[in-house]
Amino acid sequence: MGTSSRVDDYTLEELRRYDVLLLSGFTWRNRDVAERLVEAAAGTGVCVIVDLTGVPVDPLARIPRFLGVWGEQIILDDRPVTARVGSQNIPLRPFAAPSKLWYTHVPQGVDVETVTFDYLGERGTVIGYRQVGAGQVWFVGLNLSYHALTTGDETALRLLADVVRLDPRAPSSLIAVPLASYRATAEGYRFTYTLDQTRWLLLPVAALDGTRVFVDGEPTETRSLETLVLFRAPAGTHAVEVRLVPTPVYRAGQGVTLAGAIVLLGLMWWQGRRVLHRTRKVEWTPGTAEWHAEKGHRI
Repeated sequence: MGTSSRVDDYTLEELRRYDVLLLSGFTWRNRDVAERLVEAAAGTGVCVIVDLTGVPVDPLARIPRFLGVWGEQIILDDRPVTARVGSQNIPLRPFAAPSKLWYTHVPQGVDVETVTFDYLGERGTVIGYRQVGAGQVWFVGLNLSYHALTTGDETALRLLADVVRLDPRAPSSLIAVPLASYRATAEGYRFTYTLDQTRWLLLPVAALDGTRVFVDGEPTETRSLETLVLFRAPAGTHAVEVRLVPTPVYRAGQGVTLAGAIVLLGLMWWQGRRVLHRTRKVEWTPGTAEWHAEKGHRI
C-alpha cells in the first residue's frame, strides 16, 4: 500500500522500484498527469494492473474511467460465473451468498481480451490489456482480487497469478531479522541488528511525516512501504534509533501560535492603556454618582 491514494503524488522513479504495480481504489489530482505517469511506468517494463473498483467516476458518464477504459457497472447474483480463456470454459465460485447481489464492473475499451465471460447474452471482459506505447496496462474486472481473497477460489487465484506474475502458493522470499536490545522510549525506539550484507529492512513502525531513522547516531535513507518504515541497513552490527521529529508544518504552527500570543498580549496592553486614560479624564460632579479619578471608586 502506498503513502498516498493519488497516483500523481508519486514520481516515475518511485513507481519504477516495483516489478508489479497494482492500482485499485486510487484517485488523482490531475487525471491527465496520472495517466501519463502510468503509461511511462508501463513503458519501462513495470507490470501495471488496474482495478477500477473505487475509482472516481467520470463527471459526464457517471462511471469510472482511466486510460480510455471504462468500468461498466453490472450486478451479479449468486449463480456461478463461467470465465472463458480461449476455447476453455472455467467456472468461478459464486460471487455472493444466496439472496444477496454483487455490485461490480467490467472493463470496456481494452485492446485485447484474455479472459471473458457472458453476461445477459453479451461478452464481458474479466481480464484484458490496453497497449500504451511499448508497454501494456492490464485491466481486471469483476472484483477478481477481492473475490479470490474472500472465496479462496483456485481458479481466480490462477487467473490473477498469470497477470501479476506471482505464484500464490510460493513461500515469501522475505527473511526475518532479529532485533536485539529492543526498547521503546519517550523519544522513539532503539535496537541493534546484525547483517552479513547491506539490505533494506522493513520496520513495524508507521511511516509518519516526522519519522526518522538513525544508524549509529547518523541519519540513514528511509522509504515508505505499505505505510511502514523501510530503511537502508548497512552490513555488520549496528545500533538503530527511530525518532519522531517535529515536521515543518508543526514548527510553522508553533510560530503562528507564538505570533498570535504576542499580538493578543499587545492588544490587551493597548486596551488597558485606553481604559486607564479615559478613567483619568472623568470629572466628579456633586450630587451625582461618578467615578473619582484619584480614588478609583464610586461616590
